Amino acid sequence: MKKSQMRGYLYEIFISHLLQKNGFLKCTQGSQQFIDMGIISNDGEIEGRGTQHQIDFIGLYTRNIPFVFPIRLLGECKFWEKKVDKSFIRQYIGVHKDISENYISSMRGRTNRFLDVPVIFSASDFDKEAVNLAWAQGINLVSHSRLPILKNIIEVIKIIVETLYDHYDYQPIKRFVEKFLNEEDIEMSETYLDFITRFIEYLNNNLIIFDIEDFEDSLSRLQNSRINTFLFATNEKGILINLVSEDTFPNKDDNFNVDFFETDSEDCMIYFDDENSDENGERVFYITLNRDSSQRKFYFQANNALLSKDFPQLSLKDRMQRKLKYFSELSIIKEVNGLTRIIKLNVNLETVMHNNVR
Repeated sequence: MKKSQMRGYLYEIFISHLLQKNGFLKCTQGSQQFIDMGIISNDGEIEGRGTQHQIDFIGLYTRNIPFVFPIRLLGECKFWEKKVDKSFIRQYIGVHKDISENYISSMRGRTNRFLDVPVIFSASDFDKEAVNLAWAQGINLVSHSRLPILKNIIEVIKIIVETLYDHYDYQPIKRFVEKFLNEEDIEMSETYLDFITRFIEYLNNNLIIFDIEDFEDSLSRLQNSRINTFLFATNEKGILINLVSEDTFPNKDDNFNVDFFETDSEDCMIYFDDENSDENGERVFYITLNRDSSQRKFYFQANNALLSKDFPQLSLKDRMQRKLKYFSELSIIKEVNGLTRIIKLNVNLETVMHNNVR
């Protein structure tokens, strides 16, 4: 078993935990209480038109949308040292095509119809050709390579793998992690720190060579980087943007001058922060909500145009044009005090120009 595969399994726990907090019901062969998701094995395989395909995360979106079949998320989780290249995108195009085309009229009434949505999560970045190919084929890409807030989580995953790698081969580790994923329920109220701590305790109780004390320093660092916001937003061009923060997204009871229980929109501004650059020295981007007195920061992974070397030297107007080209409006589906709201965040160009911000 390669280290990248072992890291991928642990990264899958992280992604699974946060997807479930965003309205996706994780489905396995034995947990299809509400609707048959078409899962045919304990390995998370779905039957395609030509063959079976193992999918890392199969999730049913719990909110129904008019004129759209129930959304079945087909998520792949990659934890490579290098960038994900077009060869894997090309492979996943075939997987998605084979699954999404496995519907014929004679199956009506005997099987469920889904809108199959492919997404690839990666702890590393995607190269340019991979991004272009994925966009052309309608595959969503989410990279977590340039978000310092996730650094400690990534490091803990690496440490666990380095500890286990020399002692176990592919099949025992595969069965071990699958057993944990299938048997351990994720409480929606617990943080990823709580969950990964339970996982490490699980390792300690089941693997003789494992010592939880080896992770005290890592867990201490993880304690200081709790993720309290992990939201999926969509810009006006349909591009997925992942907002991540240690801060809590404003709710009804927060010290916030706008109540998303009463309104569904708010102006925001986009900043970059050189002081909080990632390990490669690249600037990190975030948004703030204009009427948030606490000025909470919600980080996102910027595109190459915003990360280019010449960006800081551009005029304020040119920088704003690049930002607005990436997004001028974000839509977020979020539960606020028990009600599901579609919140729109609008980049306010006039406010930005008036305040002469970066």
